[in-house]
Amino acid sequence: MEDCIKDMKEEGVIDMIEAEAVQDSLGRNKNILRELLMISATPPEEILKNIPWLRDDQENLTYLLQNAELTSYDYGDVLIHAGDDPVGIHLLVSGLLRSHYIPSTTTLQLNSKFGVLPNYDFFNNVKFDQPQESYVVSGSIIGEIGAVSGRRYDMTINCDTAVQVYYIPWEIVKQVVHESEDSKIIMSKIWKAISIKIALNILLYNVVTFQGWAPEKLLLFLNKGYVCRVYYQRFY
Repeated sequence: MEDCIKDMKEEGVIDMIEAEAVQDSLGRNKNILRELLMISATPPEEILKNIPWLRDDQENLTYLLQNAELTSYDYGDVLIHAGDDPVGIHLLVSGLLRSHYIPSTTTLQLNSKFGVLPNYDFFNNVKFDQPQESYVVSGSIIGEIGAVSGRRYDMTINCDTAVQVYYIPWEIVKQVVHESEDSKIIMSKIWKAISIKIALNILLYNVVTFQGWAPEKLLLFLNKGYVCRVYYQRFY
């Protein structure tokens, strides 16, 4: 969000006074989030039901529910370290996390040569060669890109408050996403969810055509799309 404010100021969309006002408002909202008290954990089924790629998939929803573990972290704890292999999926129940995108040389080479998306779940722009930072709020899912790609994290996730998360281990995620009979369909659904999440931020704040749209309207528009699985074939 702070990067968006900076870009809008540099592009002349807002002036210095307006930028300072937005920064002040953002700072106040951050303070409010930090002061939130811990509340009773939301049942995991309520969170999982809101995940787009699990809708109308009761079998996998039930399996993930059976293996979701409620865990707690203190302020300053690190949930995910950049450079580590995927550990599974985290569903943020309460508290505030801060995500840091840390591009590595290998990641940038893969992106430049093959178009590989870095393993960071909270992009607010597509400047993949630059560090980014975002706040992660309750109801968010962490680990979707790692779940489908299996690549090491390009992010570090810190606890800005005490937090509670539901944790689904990598072995369970792998069974559902990579080894189940419906794995190809599930992977396509996850990639669609990832794409929509990135597109929402980019289109709303960086493309003039969509800047007057409500997020809900744009979300409905993007949901009409689909993701195809393309397989490599060699022709002679």
